[in-house]
Amino acid sequence: METTEKKSANVIKGPWPEKEENNSLSAGEITKEVSKVVAAQEFVNALTQDIIVQAIHNLKTQGISIDDKNFVYEMSLIIEIMKGSIYRSIGFSYPTQMISGLLKELSIEKEALLSFTGWRLNQEQVKELLLYLETVENQHLIDGDDNDDDNDDPDLS
Repeated sequence: METTEKKSANVIKGPWPEKEENNSLSAGEITKEVSKVVAAQEFVNALTQDIIVQAIHNLKTQGISIDDKNFVYEMSLIIEIMKGSIYRSIGFSYPTQMISGLLKELSIEKEALLSFTGWRLNQEQVKELLLYLETVENQHLIDGDDNDDDNDDPDLS
């Protein structure tokens, strides 16, 4: 009678590091996240446009000149600040939220609350804000987004 012996496998046991989990997103999850971002952008842009068009219309009916170049620049700032506020409220970040944060940090004297005068600006904060805005503008120009030929701005008159 023949005996069959099984050879034991040479298994080396050791304190191996645990296998790292694959935390990457699947294509479906990426598509879902991108869809959320696109939907948020569309929502914010549409809401901002509705609000700004109505505001500019009201200003015009009250006799405010909306043709001045400075008015357009200032409204552009208001538009971007508004977008930042809306994005924050729906859980997204936006570059102008930094401006809001800096403005909150400005110190105001008690008299300023009543008379709207007496603001004490921290020069370092103002310099930081201006440097940031210059950097954003330069990046905007570098990215090639300086297409003034594209007239996709809403008609505000």
